[in-house]
Amino acid sequence: MSTRSGIFVCCRDYGWTGRFQLLPGGQLHRLPAVLEVCACLVTIPHFHCPNHTTHNTCANICLSFARNFIKKPTKEQIACQHPKPILLDVGEITPYPWVPLVLPIQLMKIGSFVLASVPGEFTTMSGRRLRKTVAEAFAKHGQQVTVVIAGLSNGYSGYIATYEEYQFQRYEAASTLYGPHTLAAYQQEFYALAEAMATGSSVDPGQPWTNGSYVNFELDGEPLWDTHPLGKKFGDVQTDVSRTSFAPGETVNVTFFGGNLRHDFFQNSSYLFVQRQESDGSFVTLLTDANWETKVTWKKEEVTQSLITCEWQIAADAPAGTYRIVHQGKAKPDPLSSKLVSYQGESSLFVVA
Repeated sequence: MSTRSGIFVCCRDYGWTGRFQLLPGGQLHRLPAVLEVCACLVTIPHFHCPNHTTHNTCANICLSFARNFIKKPTKEQIACQHPKPILLDVGEITPYPWVPLVLPIQLMKIGSFVLASVPGEFTTMSGRRLRKTVAEAFAKHGQQVTVVIAGLSNGYSGYIATYEEYQFQRYEAASTLYGPHTLAAYQQEFYALAEAMATGSSVDPGQPWTNGSYVNFELDGEPLWDTHPLGKKFGDVQTDVSRTSFAPGETVNVTFFGGNLRHDFFQNSSYLFVQRQESDGSFVTLLTDANWETKVTWKKEEVTQSLITCEWQIAADAPAGTYRIVHQGKAKPDPLSSKLVSYQGESSLFVVA
C-alpha cells in the first residue's frame, strides 16, 4: 500500500507549537531568509578579505556597506539569524524577494518505506535528526518504518544545518538561509505530516506561492512591442498541422503568429494545450507544456514578430480521438504603452488512431 501527502509552509510568518522549540524564553514567529558573508566569499576563487575568513564571524566594512545599500537588515532579523553576519537580506528585499517565501514538503510511504521530500540540502546530522523525527511519529502509532530523505525536491532553499553547526558559520551553516532554527521548523512540519499519514488524518495543505518569480527583473531590458503580418492577428495559424490523421509515435506541429513569450511566463498555466474533443463537442485538456511529449519553440521574425511552434510527440498509449492544439500568450501591440493583450489560437482538428 502506498500513500502520499504534502503541504506548503510559509517561512515569512512561521510559529512553533513547542515540540521542537529551541529558543529559550519565548516563541519565534519569523524565519526571514538572509545570505551570510562567507557563503559568498568561498564561492569566489582566490578572493581574500583581511578581516573575514570562512570561520570568522566579524563582518568586513566594505561588505557591510554593500549590504546596507541593497537592504539593511532589521534588528529582528539580526536577532533571528545570530550569530550570522548578514550580507544580503534575500528574503525581505523589495519589490521581489530573492528566495522563496513558501516552501513545499512532502511524504511518500510505500509499505514500510517512507520518502521525505525536502526542498534543500541537509547536512549529515540534520538528515539523521529529520529521519529520526519522522520515524518517531510513525512509531507512536505502532508503525515501524525506514525513512530516506530526497533532497532538492520541488524547490530549493539552500542548506539546512543543525543548531549546533549553525553557531560556527562555516559554509553549510552560512548557507542555511532561514536561520538557526530551520531544522526545527522542518522537524515540526514533518512530524505533523507523518502523524497525519500514520493515522489517516487530513492536513491543511497551505497555500502555494502563486508569485513564483522572486528576482523578477530583466537584465536585458523589457521586451519590445509585438507586430504581426498585415491581414493576420495574434493567435492566427501560420503553418497548420500537416494532415488530418496521425498515428501514435508520430509528431504533430503547428505554428502561430504570437507575442514575445517574455511578456508572461504562464508559470501557473501553459503556453500549449493538447485537447481532445468529447462526444458533446466540448474539449478537454490532456497535455500541457509541462508534459514530456510536448515542446514550445519561440522564433523571432523581423525584430518584433514572433512565431510560436507547438509540438506534440504522440505517445504510444495516447487515447484515440479527435484533437486540436491550442496556444495562448500575451502581446504588446502598442509601442507607446505597456498594456498587454491576451490571445489564443487553435489548430485544425486532427485524428489520432
